[in-house]
Amino acid sequence: MAGGKGTRIAHLHPDLPKPALPVAGRPFLAWILHQLASSGFSSAVIASGYQATELRREIEAFAPKKMKFCWIAEKSPLGTGGGAAWSARSSGLRPIDWLVMNGDSYLAGKWADKILGLAGAALVARVLSDTGRFGRLEEKEGRLVRFSEKASGGPGWINAGIYRIPSLWLE
Repeated sequence: MAGGKGTRIAHLHPDLPKPALPVAGRPFLAWILHQLASSGFSSAVIASGYQATELRREIEAFAPKKMKFCWIAEKSPLGTGGGAAWSARSSGLRPIDWLVMNGDSYLAGKWADKILGLAGAALVARVLSDTGRFGRLEEKEGRLVRFSEKASGGPGWINAGIYRIPSLWLE
């Protein structure tokens, strides 16, 4: 999911969408794609909206050569859930499950095997010492029971922006 405007940092590179901003000589989204390729992924659907043409041009130059891409441009912002469903339908692909990720958030580590090995829907969470900037996930016995928006701080779990979604939910 790479459709947002990135309004808080747009002044840094007004000619580029947020996922295309350079980090250590490579567009940010390219780092995510290389991480997926190293975990065994061979294809990706990239849902973009804001500056879709610029994003595609920047990413294709740095994307892993062994991955195949399907580019989906949203006509209007659909949010994460709406964008995931629309992209899944528009791509023509019918995998059993989808890995949906924010194109502007990077999570290091070997999380892919863990989330893909689960049954049903899942999300990747991360512990932080202060959740105030991100909101908080509340869980009970390993199950998500509530999202609390950015109202309370303190230590806790946050949503890492990575979801495993059964394809039937997206149809």
